Amino acid sequence: MPHTLVPSDRVEHVNVYGRDGAKLGSIERLMLDKVSGTVAYAVIKTGGLLGSHHHCPIRWDALRFDPARQAYQSDVTLEDLRAGPYVASAIGASVPA
Repeated sequence: MPHTLVPSDRVEHVNVYGRDGAKLGSIERLMLDKVSGTVAYAVIKTGGLLGSHHHCPIRWDALRFDPARQAYQSDVTLEDLRAGPYVASAIGASVPA
């Protein structure tokens, strides 16, 4: 049986695709629950205009790994992400922890 564990640094910067097949962005970081030790959500960095980008949370259990693409798949779309909570930032800015 193949192993299913992966180091967090191998998940960061992996692409995420939406239900329509469009690239949503890439995983910027994982947010962990300090008590349970489980991943609560992934922060997705989406591309923006003129060097800006958005950081959007997606629940970890809403992502599925696609081994053929070596990427994650979600049932949301870019429009869903834009309608939800996000942090807008310029290139070089950091995401609040």
